[in-house]
Amino acid sequence: MILITAATGQYGRLVVDALLQKIAPKDLAVAVRHPEKAREWRARGVSVRQADYDDLSSLHAAFEGVDDLLFVSSPEFDTPTRMAQHERVIEGAKRAKVRHVAYTSFLGAQNEQPGGFNAHYLTERALEKSGLKTTFLRHPFYTDSLVSAALLQDAMGSGSLKDASGGKAVNTASRADLAAAAAAILSGAGDKGKPVELTGTPWTFAQLAAAIGRATSRSISIAKVASSEAGPYGWLFDLIAAGLYERETLDLERLLGRPPMSINDFVASLVRAVPVP
Repeated sequence: MILITAATGQYGRLVVDALLQKIAPKDLAVAVRHPEKAREWRARGVSVRQADYDDLSSLHAAFEGVDDLLFVSSPEFDTPTRMAQHERVIEGAKRAKVRHVAYTSFLGAQNEQPGGFNAHYLTERALEKSGLKTTFLRHPFYTDSLVSAALLQDAMGSGSLKDASGGKAVNTASRADLAAAAAAILSGAGDKGKPVELTGTPWTFAQLAAAIGRATSRSISIAKVASSEAGPYGWLFDLIAAGLYERETLDLERLLGRPPMSINDFVASLVRAVPVP
């Protein structure tokens, strides 16, 4: 039995969809805080279980009989709160004698990380100490988060794209590709019990501007600004400019059996779905 936590979230839904293309519904379960939001999975024959990261007993009960657990990291950004939730998930998995845990970590989590990202480092170390067989799914940033419809519309409306990266590249991958990679590991025998670095192809903001221009047949320029003038992602530009997210591996491509979605293809698909101002 494979169980997916946070299965009604954007990433969790994609993992369930990918798994249902590989295994029978009777071999799949989801653990969600509000089971009524998972009616679609139940209708397809998937076992729906109630579980809350703040309730250890619910986690223990939900994980009973599970062989492979996809532990989706909590969205809480406060590290003490997030770690308390993660420790409950780990304890629930231990009590239920789960055979294998795949945890959605972050690139570089083998070392201490800045700010809220350090919860991934701490969770990896807690899982190592737990005795559970664990796979670290080290994600990059989601392309879907950095290249949003709002960013696209702003660039198309203004004709420019703010850039405080200092020309450095950032590694991203689409949620769909990362979900497909998780499904490949959970449903197969390979890669379990070791870290996988799920990187896409790094891209620069100049390349993003060019991709938007090609997809919209418009001229999109780069407006170089200080990170303090780059809006809500200013803090992220500082990390990108430091060169922290330029690393590239082949793990994601190997698991997918094809190249991950490129920034050009992602932008083109987003343009088709977003009204052009």
